[in-house]
Amino acid sequence: MVQSVQDYAILMLTPEGNVATWNAGAERFKGYRAEEIIGRHFSTFYPPQDVAAGKPERELAVAMAAGRMEDEGWRVRKDGTQFWANVVITALRDPDGTLRGFGKVTRDLTASRAADLELRASEERFRLMVQSVQDYAILMLTPEGNVATWNAGAERFKGYRAEEIIGRHFSTFYPPQDVAAGKPERELAVAMAAGRMEDEGWRVRKDGTQFWANVVITALRDPDGTLRGFGKVTRDLTERRAQEQAISDREQLVTGVLAAATECSIIATDLDGIITIFNTGAERMLGYAAEEMVGAHSMASVHDPSELAERAQELGVDSGFEVLAAPLRHGNADTREWTYIGKDGSRLAVELTVTAVLDESCQPQGFIGVAIDISERAEAAERRRAFQGAPAGMAIISASPDALGRILDVNETFCDLVGYSRDRLVAMTLQSLTDPAFVDRETERMTGVIAGQSGDHHGETRYINAAGETIDVAVGFSLIRDGSGAPVTFVVLVEDISALKKRAHDLARSNAELEQFAAIASHDLQEPLRKVRTFTERVTVMDADRLSDQGRDYLERANAAAERLQQLIEDLLKFSRVATHARAFARVDLAQIGREVLVDLETAVERAEAIVRVGELPIIQADPSQMRQLIQNLISNALKFRREGVKPQVWVDSEIRDELAEITFRDNGIGFEPQYRERIFRVFERLNSRSQYPGTGIGLALCRKIAERHGGGLVADGVPGVGSVFTLTIPIGQREESNYQPDHAHDDAARSEKEIHVQR
Repeated sequence: MVQSVQDYAILMLTPEGNVATWNAGAERFKGYRAEEIIGRHFSTFYPPQDVAAGKPERELAVAMAAGRMEDEGWRVRKDGTQFWANVVITALRDPDGTLRGFGKVTRDLTASRAADLELRASEERFRLMVQSVQDYAILMLTPEGNVATWNAGAERFKGYRAEEIIGRHFSTFYPPQDVAAGKPERELAVAMAAGRMEDEGWRVRKDGTQFWANVVITALRDPDGTLRGFGKVTRDLTERRAQEQAISDREQLVTGVLAAATECSIIATDLDGIITIFNTGAERMLGYAAEEMVGAHSMASVHDPSELAERAQELGVDSGFEVLAAPLRHGNADTREWTYIGKDGSRLAVELTVTAVLDESCQPQGFIGVAIDISERAEAAERRRAFQGAPAGMAIISASPDALGRILDVNETFCDLVGYSRDRLVAMTLQSLTDPAFVDRETERMTGVIAGQSGDHHGETRYINAAGETIDVAVGFSLIRDGSGAPVTFVVLVEDISALKKRAHDLARSNAELEQFAAIASHDLQEPLRKVRTFTERVTVMDADRLSDQGRDYLERANAAAERLQQLIEDLLKFSRVATHARAFARVDLAQIGREVLVDLETAVERAEAIVRVGELPIIQADPSQMRQLIQNLISNALKFRREGVKPQVWVDSEIRDELAEITFRDNGIGFEPQYRERIFRVFERLNSRSQYPGTGIGLALCRKIAERHGGGLVADGVPGVGSVFTLTIPIGQREESNYQPDHAHDDAARSEKEIHVQR
C-alpha cells in the first residue's frame, strides 16, 4: 500500500539519515528513481542554505529526542526546482529503545497551502495511519477482552507500559461503578452483535485520574466469520483536541479504524467505477447499506446527474463515472464540491476528494473518494447571503445578561438606516442607538422576552442616527436559545417608518380639520333646513284655506326636499364618523342586538306584512352601536327593496369559519344584476329612482365601512326578481381595532351626487 501511494513521499531513513526505502510518491515529488537515491543522505532534498545551517541534522536530533518532528518548508527536486512541503520525521525504536531509523512522510503543499481545514484534517488522518500513532490509543483485544497489543498512544493516554498491561482485561480502564454494572462486557456484546460499538464516557488512567474518552470497539473476524478479537480505538476528548486516526501494519486494525471514520464518506471503486468499499460514514450519509452498493452500483450513482452532465461538458467527456475519473488519469487528486443524492431522495452538499489507487508500477488499480458533509457550511453561507441581502434592516444582538444588546452583526440595510459602518456598529449596543427616552422600555421588553413573560416582541421605537437625527422605526425581536434553553441572541428586524409616521400625523391633522369642517357644515346646513321645514309647515297649517292645490303641492315638495337633504347630511356625518367617533371594542352579543333591532323595526315589519327570522348569532368583540346600526340598516334595506305583491321575507343566519363570523342577510326582494354587486356599496350610487325606493344612497356604503373598521368585509349577491344575499365577515376574538384605511374601489366619495336611475 505504501509503495502505491503517489500523493505522499513515504520513506525510511537509517539512523544516520541515509535513504533506505523509496515509494512512488517520493519518485513523483522529487524526481529520483529508487536506484538513484537509496543510500544517499536525505539532506539532498534541502536547499543549500538549510544544509549549510545544519537543518537536516537538527530535525533528526529533534525527532530522536521527542520521538517526532514536523516541519513545513522548501525542499529541492532532482531537477533543482523547489516545492513547499510538509515533512514529518518519526523516530523508530525497537522495544528496548534502540534507534532503528526514521520514518519520513513528505507532502507537496505548493498548490494547496490554503487548502480547506477539513481536507487537511482528512489527509492528516491518512498520514497518521502511516506513521506511529501517538494521539490515539489503538489496541487489539482477544475475544475474551484481554489486551493483546499496545501502542504509544495507549501508553501516553493511560500511563501503562506494554509489559504492564498486555494480558489484563480491558475493564481495567473503566470506573468501578461501570465495572460493577457490567458495562465493559455489554460493550463487547454490542460490538460482537452489531460489528461495532461507539461510546463516550469516563475512563481511568494508571494513576487513578479520569479522562473523558470517545471509544470505538470493532469486532474482527476472519473470512469464515470466526471472531479473532476486537480492535479498540480510544480518543482523549477531555480538552477536545482534534486527534487523527493512524495506519496500522495490521489489516484488521486498519479495518477497525476505517469503520470508526463515521463523520466522512469513504467509497472505493474499481477502474470501471463499480463500488468495492462503502464505509459506515457513507451508509450514514446516504442511507444505503453497504451490501446494497458494493459490486452493484457506480460511484456516480449517488451524484446529482445535472452536476455530472455540466462537469462532463467542461471536461469534454461522457457523463457518468468518467467525469470523476478523468482528472485522475494523470495521477492528480481532484477536490471539489458536489451534491450527493441519498436513498430517500434527500440532497447533501459534500466536499469530495477523489484519488487514484496505484500499484507498485504506478498503474491505477481503482479509485477512492472521501467526502465530508458541508451542508451546514453551505446553509450558513446561504443564510448569510439572505441576511445581507434582506430589504429590511437586520441585526444580531447578544441576549446574554452580561452583554444584553451588544451588536454582533448587521446587514447593509441596517447600516444605511442608522448611518454607521458595520465595523463601528459591532462595537456598540442597540441601546446606544436608541433614543434615551425609549431605552428603558426597550430593555424591559427584551428582558421580558428572555424571562418568558412574552413571546417575540414587535413594536415601535426611535433610533438616533450617526447625524444625530431621530428615526421612527418598527422593530421586531426574535429570541434564539441554545440547546439548554439559555438565551443566546436576538434577531432584530428594523424598518424605517418615519415617513409613514409623518403621513399618519398629517392624515390625523387633516381628518381633524375635515371633522371640524363637517360639524360646522352640518350645523350651518341643517339650521336653514330646519327653518325651511318649520315655515313650510306653518304656511301649510295657517294658510291652508287660502292655498291652491298647486301651492299646497309646492310646499309639500319643498318640505320633502328639505327633509331628504337633512337626512342626507345626517347620513354623511355618520359615514364620516365611523372611524373618528367610534367606541372602543367590547363584548357584543349580536343575537341580543338582533332582537332589539326587530323591536325598533316592529312597525315597519307589520306595515310590510314581512317575516323576519333571526337565527343564532355569535358573541364578538366590536363597537356595540356600530353593530346595531349595521344590522338595522341591512334588515331595513331588505324590507325596503321588496317586490310588489310579494310579502317580504328576511333570514339572518351565521356560521363560524376559522375565528371569523360569517353572517348572512337573505331576502326575497327585487334583487339586482350581478354586475352591480360593487356599485351598490358606493356613496350616492342608486340602482332605482327615489320615487320608487326613497333613501340617500349612503346606507350600504356605511355598512361596508363599519365592517372594514372591524377588520372584516361586506359583499353582496343578487338575482333580479328573486332576492339578495348580503354576507358580513367579522373576527370574533379579542383584537386591537384595525387601522382603517378606506378602499377607494368601494368608497368613491369624489363622485358627483347625482342619482343613477337604473331599473333593478
